Amino acid sequence: LQANPPDIYSEKLFRIPLEGGDPEQLTFHKGQHWNPSCSPDGEWIVYTDISTVCLYLYNIKTGKSSRLFPDLSKKHNSGKFSPDGSKICFFLEIEGHNEAFITKFPPEKEKQTRENKYFTQLTSNGGYKTMMTDWSPDDKWIAYVQDWDICIISTGGGNPINLTEYLAKREI
Repeated sequence: LQANPPDIYSEKLFRIPLEGGDPEQLTFHKGQHWNPSCSPDGEWIVYTDISTVCLYLYNIKTGKSSRLFPDLSKKHNSGKFSPDGSKICFFLEIEGHNEAFITKFPPEKEKQTRENKYFTQLTSNGGYKTMMTDWSPDDKWIAYVQDWDICIISTGGGNPINLTEYLAKREI
């Protein structure tokens, strides 16, 4: 028996120099670290630990990771920075499925729960939402995958638009 068996489900974030060279490991805590999104100023990375289904922030200057919402017990994932870095969109599990939300960045210091209204809920249509893809450059739309289709929703809320369904109905 090994004294410290390897974590076979461990997946970390690495940085590789653009000009080549050895990769540098960024995250070290236990888990599977996926879907990184860099802040526009290059100082932060938000990523999902899929083993716990929660979002983490990595601080480039300090080299430390911490949970984005330390007191949030509901599953949350797929964080993406807004073009100006002032917000993060993400999924939060509500009644067994993901819904899209936005929060300010950096987040408020107080305990962050849905009831405290530190989040703005964008979607409430159920469905199988699997991936938050990105913000539009003008900060007005967020794209995500739902039921294998590509959808967008206004950052101000409203009804989502299923782009894939719309294109399938058009004669091309």
